[in-house]
Amino acid sequence: MPRLRLLETLYEDAAGSVYRAKDAGGHRVHLRKPGAPSAISEVELVALQLATERLTGIRHPSLLAVVSGGCDPADGRPFVAIKPTEGEHLASTLRGRPLSIETATALLSQALEVSELISELLADEGIWIETTTRAIIVTEESGEPRFLFWPAPAKAMLGEARKRSFHELIEMIENVLGWAGREIDESEGGHLHIWLQWLKGVDGDVALREAREMLAAAAGVEPPQPVEKLVAASRKKARCRINMAKWQELLKSQRPRMPLFALLCFMLVIQAIIGWIIVRIINDSFDDELEQLNSSYHSTPFTIDRHPNRMPQKEMDPPDSE
Repeated sequence: MPRLRLLETLYEDAAGSVYRAKDAGGHRVHLRKPGAPSAISEVELVALQLATERLTGIRHPSLLAVVSGGCDPADGRPFVAIKPTEGEHLASTLRGRPLSIETATALLSQALEVSELISELLADEGIWIETTTRAIIVTEESGEPRFLFWPAPAKAMLGEARKRSFHELIEMIENVLGWAGREIDESEGGHLHIWLQWLKGVDGDVALREAREMLAAAAGVEPPQPVEKLVAASRKKARCRINMAKWQELLKSQRPRMPLFALLCFMLVIQAIIGWIIVRIINDSFDDELEQLNSSYHSTPFTIDRHPNRMPQKEMDPPDSE
């Protein structure tokens, strides 16, 4: 388990317990553990670690930022730690008052979007968020409600059928609308009632993408954003942050054996020596070629007339001597 120190229990819900904690640097984090400890196999532990690692650093407006996660060796319980965010729990917002159809549709749309994003990152289709009302934080964005969800990497240890089931989302929507245990007709439930009835009939046999598209069509809004764009947007801010963190860790773990200025001077000297050697090799090669040309010139059996256009002079007999 990373260096996290539990300070106090914040609350407990059907999904487990949430604690206030501090990391090794003294920063506050919130940590969630499932309700009861259970034996985790090596395969499940690897799946949990991979899911947590891929979620760390990913950013989305409706997803709480994961700081760390894994398995606590003290009690054998998986955990995930997130950066605290200002806002009110959905349970406190409700206080016995159900959400409107429009607000519940926004809640469901954002939950499906985050689940599809995480499914794409993990290459494993499933509902990768906690759906209890205490685990959902409500904020505002441009005057519209924005819901933030706890990621649930521990679901990597669940079976395929349980991960893909929409049962938790259906239960969440019926609770926030006050429909649990009631007979709802189409006139009261509107498009959301129609969508829920469709989803109950195909649960386990429908992909998240199709569920999002059907919800948008039922609500009469534009089709949802493709998951490829969601993935690209979620990694824009995270990429630089993750690389810088790794680079700083590398610098701390591998301290140079000599001062930085001395190291730079040494590198400059090495480059100067290499450049001098290259220049000498080029000059020596040029001198050899020039010497070969001079030797071939001096060994030529004829002479060169420096005035090729001059008329040849007629040889004159020497004067008779008297």
